Amino acid sequence: MTIDKAREYTVIVNNGSGVIFQPFDPDSTYILTAKHNIENAGNLIDDLIRFRFDNERWESIEIPFEFLEEGVSYFPHPDKDIAIVKITRLEDLDTISRFDNVNSYKDDLFVVGYPETRRKANIDDIAKWFRVDPGVKTVSTTADLRIEATVPANPGLDEMSGHSGGAVVLIAEGRLYLTGVQNSMARAKDEQLGRIEFTPINQFDEIIKLYADQLQPLLPAYLSNFSFLRNEAFDLRAGWDSDDVIFTKNFLRDKCLEVINNEITPIGIKNLFKERLLIDTNRTNDLECKTIWLLWLEFLTIMNITKEKIHSVDELSDLFNHYRLFCSDTDEDWSSELENLVYSDYRGLKKDGLVIVGVKKSPELETYIIDPQKIPLITQARKSQNFDKIKIDDGFGFPYDEYKFIHIDYFKKALIVDKRKEYVQITDRNVLLEKLKQLYGEVIIT
Repeated sequence: MTIDKAREYTVIVNNGSGVIFQPFDPDSTYILTAKHNIENAGNLIDDLIRFRFDNERWESIEIPFEFLEEGVSYFPHPDKDIAIVKITRLEDLDTISRFDNVNSYKDDLFVVGYPETRRKANIDDIAKWFRVDPGVKTVSTTADLRIEATVPANPGLDEMSGHSGGAVVLIAEGRLYLTGVQNSMARAKDEQLGRIEFTPINQFDEIIKLYADQLQPLLPAYLSNFSFLRNEAFDLRAGWDSDDVIFTKNFLRDKCLEVINNEITPIGIKNLFKERLLIDTNRTNDLECKTIWLLWLEFLTIMNITKEKIHSVDELSDLFNHYRLFCSDTDEDWSSELENLVYSDYRGLKKDGLVIVGVKKSPELETYIIDPQKIPLITQARKSQNFDKIKIDDGFGFPYDEYKFIHIDYFKKALIVDKRKEYVQITDRNVLLEKLKQLYGEVIIT
């Protein structure tokens, strides 16, 4: 992930800027911007333009927009310089996430937009209007809950004009996050320039609440229903031999419908368990990552197969007390999370419970089940454990001694892909179901 990715989400709004964000609503896209970009144009939108990288160049695309009507397509905050413009859904723009704890973020941010100086200098080349200012650091929170931040090289008002409404973003662990929308230069007299004010993303939630009948939360649509993730579930890859498991892959994706058509949703699970779902309970922004909910769809499908039942919302807590799925959006091997797992939240998990660890990658050494006695890193973690930080019920000790830990790819790669020749001749759903029940049941005690 590079900062260039932010250009796909940064749009021109009249003489200012804005940022695309995909909400909970699967049919709409929201453009977050500074309200004055629209008010200064007579409450109209003359220009609404986004950019896409195609054929080795950036091309501008006019966003279809028929009218601007408050409460229908335009939603201004009554007291703050922020607004939401609602348009028809734009596809393939769901890789930006919100980041709410910007004041706790110590590394540099970026502010991006389309300042007037760039527009005037490149009248005939709109692709050159984009400007990135790296190294931005937060300073303080103002009385009206904006955040003041420093921009390196002390750019003046003439340089930043037109940036208003542009995104303030960060890149962490290969992901792009939106932290807020720029409003203006810092309001002061006879003071050195180079400071901006931006509105943090959580302030836009006030607009959502004000127009609750017309707007939906600034959360990914896939949190509303597992159906958005079905085509990515059980992505069984076997190279030249992928045809050996194609029937099995399609069967498992079909079984995903039992979860999708049930009342369980990602947002329901998120609200029920919150940070208890995470390997690192401090990384709450991971709760909005697609990876985690894809893993949950697979986990619930595996459970339905093994236990020969469709689990309901009311049964989730009991399931959670016998099986714990801890997830991380890390791009690293799960060995990098072994120490963090010591401090995951085990409260409520029964003795000898099964801990399933979900990360993006398959284990590099194809070790799917942890033997704590054979891993030096766990031995060291046992010696240096911080007892005050361990979240486990009274009477329990070191987590790796109390529970069985298994990588979720055990159920996909170890039991299916690595045994692919056993699946070549299976074309009967009932035969396949019995085979999977038997294999899964060897680990998941019913």
